[in-house]
Amino acid sequence: MLPHFLRDKFSEWIGRGALAYRRRAIHKNILRGGVRHAFCEHEGVEYSYYYRIANRPPLILLHGFLDSSHTWRRLFARLGEHFDIYAIDLPGFGRSEYPPVRELWHMSSIARGLDRFLFDDSGLGLKDATVLTHSLGGLVALHMALQIKYMNLPPHGRMRELHLIAPGVLKQPVQKRDQTRRHLFPESEAEVRSLLSKLYSGMPPELWRPVIRGLLHEWSHPGYHYLAENTIEEEERVWFTPADLRKLRMPLTLYWGEQDQITELAMARKIKRGAPKTRLEIFEGAGHALHLERSLELVEAFLKNTTALQS
Repeated sequence: MLPHFLRDKFSEWIGRGALAYRRRAIHKNILRGGVRHAFCEHEGVEYSYYYRIANRPPLILLHGFLDSSHTWRRLFARLGEHFDIYAIDLPGFGRSEYPPVRELWHMSSIARGLDRFLFDDSGLGLKDATVLTHSLGGLVALHMALQIKYMNLPPHGRMRELHLIAPGVLKQPVQKRDQTRRHLFPESEAEVRSLLSKLYSGMPPELWRPVIRGLLHEWSHPGYHYLAENTIEEEERVWFTPADLRKLRMPLTLYWGEQDQITELAMARKIKRGAPKTRLEIFEGAGHALHLERSLELVEAFLKNTTALQS
């Protein structure tokens, strides 16, 4: 019989292969829906993204932590009826390459590089874009909107409005911050299962043990830990206050699952109290993965709220 650590390693290899196979299948299914995929090297980072262009207003989709642009696949068809879609793998996530060098894994560095890739003429050169994000993607988008250059741009510059699904953007007490960090950096199979259970309002399907081992390997990427450590070192420059959000010169809409266990609804209400002009849509019975659990309802709420289709 194989030693325990070899059995675990063999299980991990099988799981990694199963995850790769599943992602290839998702990729092919996305392409069959008329969405295209591309890689683009920009400032030393190879960005991976899906796009669908039909001379409509641009819509940028940014995923959450430990995720990729595949997370938007259920929304592509409906959103593509109204927008040109650009679903980006954030640097170091999905298929976007990012060196595992700690000094690069700062929120400000990631946001500045992504900003230039999306909006400068040397990158995609998008203008007047609507942005829809999930979780971490919302924090990145707010850094692009508040900490780079938008405060001195006219209202219709690079981004015209932000739509954020359950963004963890406010500084939290140390105990709560550390609790969230433990959720997002699982170190055992039981912790992987616990994280998956917290993403949804109901119990997720039971995953095959090798897949759990494969996820545990992937989620141990050193860059993710560098990002966490760098964030703790410079908390005042990473997280925002509700007063900061009042400085936005573009509409902000929040979408939140009532039973979100990762970024709890209390944060949404705190943002709303501090920045009263923020719109808040609450989905009863939904969890953190709102775009997966309630994709059709979410899209309709987004289409109702976006100003891009009202001009």
